[in-house]
Amino acid sequence: MTDRLVIFDTTLRDGEQSPGAAMTRDEKVRIARQLEKMRVDVIEAGFAAASNGDFESVRAVAEAVKDSTVCSLARANEKDIARAGEAIRPANAGRIHTFIATSPIHMEKKLRMTPDQVVEQAVRAIGWARQFTDDVEFSAEDAGRSELDFLCRVFDEVIKAGAKTINVPDTVGYSMPDQYAALIRSLIERVPNADKVVWSVHCHNDLGLAVANSLAAVRAGARQVECTVNGLGERAGNAAMEELVMAIHTRSDVFPVTTRIDTTQIVPASKLVSQITGYPVQPNKAIVGANAFAHESGIHQDGVLKHRETYEIMRAEDVGWTTNRLTLGKLSGRNAFRARMQDLGVVFESEEQLNAAFARFKELADKKQEIFDEDLQALMSDEVVTPEQEHYKLLSLRVCSETGEVPSAGITLSVGGVEHKAEANGSGPVDGAFKAIESIAQSGAALLLYSVNAITGGTDAQGEVTVRLSKGDRVVNGQGADTDIIIASAKAYINALNRLESSGLRVDPQGEGV
Repeated sequence: MTDRLVIFDTTLRDGEQSPGAAMTRDEKVRIARQLEKMRVDVIEAGFAAASNGDFESVRAVAEAVKDSTVCSLARANEKDIARAGEAIRPANAGRIHTFIATSPIHMEKKLRMTPDQVVEQAVRAIGWARQFTDDVEFSAEDAGRSELDFLCRVFDEVIKAGAKTINVPDTVGYSMPDQYAALIRSLIERVPNADKVVWSVHCHNDLGLAVANSLAAVRAGARQVECTVNGLGERAGNAAMEELVMAIHTRSDVFPVTTRIDTTQIVPASKLVSQITGYPVQPNKAIVGANAFAHESGIHQDGVLKHRETYEIMRAEDVGWTTNRLTLGKLSGRNAFRARMQDLGVVFESEEQLNAAFARFKELADKKQEIFDEDLQALMSDEVVTPEQEHYKLLSLRVCSETGEVPSAGITLSVGGVEHKAEANGSGPVDGAFKAIESIAQSGAALLLYSVNAITGGTDAQGEVTVRLSKGDRVVNGQGADTDIIIASAKAYINALNRLESSGLRVDPQGEGV
């Protein structure tokens, strides 16, 4: 007998807490559709009370997703929970995930509440959440550093109040696998009615043990794991969903559970999340890294050629590495383009949006003979298509770079509909272009990251550029793609400026105010 393990994906919520990884509503919907295609059980779409933008994003995901449960995080107060309940209302299946800290240091220093008050607040939170849905999850923040007796008491009370899922997060990535497994086992043994709920784990990767801790907890009885695509998340990230799923899939002799995940959608999901967030996947990353199925050693190559299983414990095809295929060409029509974009999770809300994207596709097809899925996804990284409001827009760019001469750039931008021109010198053409843009924008932002990746193979590949800007306490990523890397760089910088211009204030879900 094997149990089913619930895969709870929090890429859109906890993953978005990575510096600069904030996503627009449309980007969240695209990722949610891909997660649904992958058959993720629960999609945590965001923290609805954080801002109006977060609320609208959660609501948009709830409207778009049909087959997965859509969840919103909420602190243990009535206002947060009401906001979450309203955001998930359109979902076919909705969940509210409420939490409160339970470790001595958090209760004393952050909440300034007594243990009795924390228990009372947790129970009230479950009652408020059940007014909106019967599917209520409760998390004891910093459970890994909480006292076992107190955890048993809190969990007993919230189960009585109607919580259906109990999450035991290792919030700061402090646990060791054997310790964490022992904690899960003890809670299941000691908490009354433990068999009436699903036990969940949410592990952070501060010591590089998020996946190991999660898998140890599964063997100890946890039946939900909370994870993110590519291990995205604040600080060192969360447990990587692709690693968890494939460990369970590959080692069925060790884990008495199965998932309903369509593993062939793992690599497409990884690439989509990487493109949207601007967080590239390291080449030697397990499962989804470019080298994950590459063999350099002659001995390994010989063995794989003779019998694949000599050095490969998984097939590349099983996790989706065959999806980099030719899909469209320069003679393809609008209907074929629309259909393929829908397959990739992109739904155009208007004919104008479709026309703009199709025009960019035809422009790319004139430059590039072969158009792959990754190229189509990169089309959507341009702010011409995705934003609701575009303050800065690139009209033209001219650069000059010659041996022995100082590189220069001339740029024409539309700013709020008004055309501006500027020229600047730089240490290179990219530096010159950025300085010319800044001479117009006067944003005062600091450049934290400039990264270039080839989207596909070949010298005619599009270059995808990520620019990370910081201004005050806000950090944003901008992306741009083009077969001309200088133009892609300018697009990325302008994309980041637009995000700085449009970013709203957000409440920190880990902050005070519970």
